[in-house]
This record gives sequence, C-alpha cells and structure tokens, in this order.
Amino acid sequence: MRPFVGALQGTATLIATQRNARIFLAAASLPVAMAIWLGVTTHERCALALAIGFVLTAEAFNTGIKFAY
Repeated sequence: MRPFVGALQGTATLIATQRNARIFLAAASLPVAMAIWLGVTTHERCALALAIGFVLTAEAFNTGIKFAY
C-alpha cells in the first residue's frame, strides 16, 4: 500500500508545483467531458485515459529530470 501512497503524493506534488501539469489537466477535462457527453465506447475511453496518462507521465519525467540537474 505504501507505494501507492507515495505515487499519489508525487502526483499531488507535481500538480501543486508545476504550472504545465495544471494546464494539461485543465485542457484534458474538455475531451473527457466530450467523451462522456457523446457516449464513446469503452475502448475509446481507455485510449483517451491512456493518452492523458502518457502525457502526465511525460510531464512527471520532465519535472524529475529538471530537478535532478
């Protein structure tokens, strides 16, 4: 359970400290809302969630590299 707590704390820190992560989450809310409104299929929702996850992961890696150097 501790790894999940650490991951959630890291995600919260990313969102609290990184402007680009907050902008991305705000921008990602529109496609999510549209997907709900349009009633997209389960596969399409999974693809959307993966795309959002990949971009957020890339932002987290970028932030980690930036702070390491």
